[in-house]
Amino acid sequence: MLAGDLTAYAKFAPSPTGFGSVAGMGKAIRGKDNSLIYGSPYNVYTTAGGSQGAIVASAQSSGNRLHVSRDLGATWDVIYTASGGSYSRSLTVAPKPKDILVFAGNQQRESATMTATDVNGCANCA
Repeated sequence: MLAGDLTAYAKFAPSPTGFGSVAGMGKAIRGKDNSLIYGSPYNVYTTAGGSQGAIVASAQSSGNRLHVSRDLGATWDVIYTASGGSYSRSLTVAPKPKDILVFAGNQQRESATMTATDVNGCANCA
C-alpha cells in the first residue's frame, strides 16, 4: 500500500472474530476490467447471485458501477447501475435478494437518488 492510498480491500477469515489471524491487509477489490474502488467503500452480502451468494461493493469512486464477487472475493465482476457517482452512497439488499438498492446523495447537485440493480446485471429480469 502506498501512503495516501484509499483503495478498498477485502479480507476474509473463517470466523468473524478471526481477522487478526489472517496476515496482511487483504486483497484490493479489482474488477475484471482492472478497475479499483477507493474512498468510502460500502458493501453488502446477498444470498442471490450464485451458490455462495454475492458480495456487492461500491465506493465514492465507483460512478455508476458496482463490483460483485460471486466467489468470496476471488474475482470481481463489474455491473452498471442507473445511479450515477455520488459523494455518499449506501447499499441495501431489497426484499428480492437479487435486487440491490443504491441510495446516493450528491452534495454538489444537492440531490438524492434511490435505484435498484439486479446483482446478476440483468436490466429486464423479473
